[in-house]
Amino acid sequence: MHSFKDDMKKMMDQWCTRLLEADRKNEPDEIDGKYYTDAPVLLFKFVNQQIDVVAPTGCKKFVGVVLEECIQVIRRYQLAVVKMLQEEWEQLFMEYTLATINNNTKCADYTQELRFKVAERVESDQIARIDFDGCAAAFEGIAGTAVTVIINIIFKDLEPAIEKFFQKEWHERDLMGEIIATLVDYFENEDVKAKISFTVFVKLAQEAVERLVLRYIEEMFNRKHTVDKKVIAKMKADENALRQFCSDDASLPDKTTDVLLAPLAQLRSLLDTDVDMVPVYLGDLLDEHPDVTLLMIETLLSKRGDLNKIQLKELTDTCARVFETKQPAAVSATATTATVVTPPFLIVVIHNEHHTHTTHYTL
Repeated sequence: MHSFKDDMKKMMDQWCTRLLEADRKNEPDEIDGKYYTDAPVLLFKFVNQQIDVVAPTGCKKFVGVVLEECIQVIRRYQLAVVKMLQEEWEQLFMEYTLATINNNTKCADYTQELRFKVAERVESDQIARIDFDGCAAAFEGIAGTAVTVIINIIFKDLEPAIEKFFQKEWHERDLMGEIIATLVDYFENEDVKAKISFTVFVKLAQEAVERLVLRYIEEMFNRKHTVDKKVIAKMKADENALRQFCSDDASLPDKTTDVLLAPLAQLRSLLDTDVDMVPVYLGDLLDEHPDVTLLMIETLLSKRGDLNKIQLKELTDTCARVFETKQPAAVSATATTATVVTPPFLIVVIHNEHHTHTTHYTL
């Protein structure tokens, strides 16, 4: 039994390595309008063959031992796919990455089918030790990682335009319109929308909007610029364009769009409202997002063009008192050196009760 197990493990590990290498070299097939490669079918065909070889022995323990080893081989295959996506994503073709999303969704289904196949062929205690749900969830997780790879590919193309937000070219051009046009081109002409399931596409589109909102706010915080009425109008126009994109091209529900774009409106309010109303808006913001820091608010308010140094100091002191009331332990001293600010509260803003998809911005 142990000799068979060891030989099978060695053979399957070698076969899975060759499978992954060969899979990347072949163009995906189109099945029912979606991209797939042969990997899911071949992987589980090989696994089922090992079960079928030992099942005629009638020894449930033997079948269980082989099944457990097959699951471990699948786990190692999953790790190899994740490693490829993490380390080689820039070399992957769009079609193959889209197929990887579909492949792993299919593998999750095949894992549950395997559970039902072996239910009566393996000892109950052995079945109890095998985490079929965890194995299936890992395939779904790989599909999610492949979605993030698609986002990385797209944003590598978008980054030169994004880096111009809140700079001279942003004032002179419709950068948000250009970025949205590029996203639409990827969705429509690069088959992103058509070649994966609608459910997965919506998740992908949602992640793309999250990433864009995050980068927009990073540029808002980190660029040296003064906010006046023209800037506020430009910000509103960008938000409106993004909202239209969410509805027309990203297929996102209105409630999801409201949640995703809420940070833009909240931060813009602090830049545009009357000085007397800033503490009110800030208090509401802290009630909803207690991880906002005083440094972030100071950085943001310093960009208001309608405040001189004395007014800014007075307003900052007022905001500090709001922080002392809302979250006394979180009040920090004003930075004495230039600080690049990445607003951490954005994650909280986006990931609330209306939005449960977890996004990993870097692989």
